[in-house]
Amino acid sequence: MKIDQWLWAAGFYNNRGLAQAAADGGKVKVGGERVKAVHEIKPGDQLEIAMGEYMLEVTVLALEEQYTMDGAMPLYEESEDSIARRAQAMEAKKLAASHRRHAEPELPQLHGRPGGTGGAGRPGQPGRLGGGQPGRPGRRGKNQRRPTEGFKRGRGR
Repeated sequence: MKIDQWLWAAGFYNNRGLAQAAADGGKVKVGGERVKAVHEIKPGDQLEIAMGEYMLEVTVLALEEQYTMDGAMPLYEESEDSIARRAQAMEAKKLAASHRRHAEPELPQLHGRPGGTGGAGRPGQPGRLGGGQPGRPGRRGKNQRRPTEGFKRGRGR
């Protein structure tokens, strides 16, 4: 059986095209050597599969055209070292994410708006809701009317 077909059947990739691209891109090794998608595998082969930032080491147990989850024989077995490395990498990733989340103190936001400006962009500039300097109308969006303005016929202005 071709390795791309087996990778798809074993559930490592969602479709055969992705499995083909991974094998041709050097993300799959058989016995420590890069292989192409047309490489034939057999039970007992040792595979190294790069899945994102993790490296899986699996042994091929069976060759099936399509894998089903309803109690069928598993197609591969992951090595204990590979499981331990992957768990350690996941833990390190969680730890780094928690440090990154708490590294910078969060700035208070005024009036629930991003940037904490309270509705005004710069000092002396009106915000989205109008106001600003006396005698000058506030900034409006494209489809917002002035409060005293009614419907006018014609071009909809």
